Amino acid sequence: MQGQNLKALVERHRFAFAIAVVILITFLMTAISMSLYVSSGASRLDLSRPGFEQARKDIIPTPDDKFSAEGKVDAATVDEFEKLYQKQRVYLNNLGDFEDSSLDDASLRLTPAAQ
Repeated sequence: MQGQNLKALVERHRFAFAIAVVILITFLMTAISMSLYVSSGASRLDLSRPGFEQARKDIIPTPDDKFSAEGKVDAATVDEFEKLYQKQRVYLNNLGDFEDSSLDDASLRLTPAAQ
């Protein structure tokens, strides 16, 4: 009797029940993703979070690693891009296989530049 009443209630309010289930699944998936975000350590690398304004200001970009997205595309521009691309590719290839040292601050370039 109780099961039939519950089934009738769900059938009568099918749309509201579906919305409630979707919201419940959304909260569950968000909780799982946030727990993975914190437990994996990715939250410590995320400088876009509030409270890291000073850390973002302390980042000193190296001017030779910049490539302008504006301007005309000609052979010299393509050569310049290829040169910068190859430089970064060599740097990444020198990091080697994935290991713990690949995630330290120096290899991720999170440390302030030496002055």
